[in-house]
Amino acid sequence: MSIESFEAAVRALVAQGANIPLLRRVDEGRVTIHDYHSVLTTLFHQVSSSSSTFALAASQLDQDYWEAKAYLLHHADEEKTHWQWILSDLRETGFTGVMPDQALAARSFTVRVRKADEREPRNRGKAAPEPFRVDSPAV
Repeated sequence: MSIESFEAAVRALVAQGANIPLLRRVDEGRVTIHDYHSVLTTLFHQVSSSSSTFALAASQLDQDYWEAKAYLLHHADEEKTHWQWILSDLRETGFTGVMPDQALAARSFTVRVRKADEREPRNRGKAAPEPFRVDSPAV
């Protein structure tokens, strides 16, 4: 993708902003505390993992890109506790739902166990292992 096509895509998305109900309510001065809580709970997981993501990105850069590496590591350090701000704002504004740091822990999910040697030709045609349910401990 060229920079021109990227810029065109960004301009198109910005133009669509007026069609997004939340942004329309913000523009009209009708945003609610529920809207704010929705934004915070939506952002939580990205914010809580961003510091690790920045550090991981930095670790993958060649030393030729030391300035970008330094920026990412600095930004990772700067962002490492910002997720706590979200939880604090939720508590301070009377949020009554499941806190986002607990939301995933409360879910159960199904996992299929697969051994590495199942990809071996000698094991083809054999039944796959049965899935099993993993319930997270109560929090």
